[in-house]
Amino acid sequence: MASIINTIISIFLVISTMFLPAKTDRVEITVREITDCDAGITFVCENKTNRKISRPDIVSIEKNVDGNWEKVDIGLGTTDIAYDLYPGQDCTETADFGTLDSDNGFEFVPQHLEAGEYRLTISYIVKDFLKGKAEQGQASTLFTVTQK
Repeated sequence: MASIINTIISIFLVISTMFLPAKTDRVEITVREITDCDAGITFVCENKTNRKISRPDIVSIEKNVDGNWEKVDIGLGTTDIAYDLYPGQDCTETADFGTLDSDNGFEFVPQHLEAGEYRLTISYIVKDFLKGKAEQGQASTLFTVTQK
């Protein structure tokens, strides 16, 4: 009985959000604690766009160097599983830092970020079925890598 009620509530929420204006920039990101010994990043993405969005993809990781944002050259390993995130839902994404070493049978070689202030930027597709279109959205957040 509870699953039927949850399904009805979910359907009602999805339908009701179709009539609210889309806010493509309303995705919030929270990066979990990360140290200079970690070889990856985990972040939570919350959809507040009033529309269904695609799975968030990492666009860039930048480091604050003397007040300037410089793109970090680091390999990102993620899964390719596609899914949609409905209004009000959140998801947890993880990406490993590293590269594949072709000299050693494509062994994964982990990389690490140095301690400092960073900016994570993600992208996603906002799907608006009433207007029959999809828009690209981006969101960024600052995070700190601490020294362990």
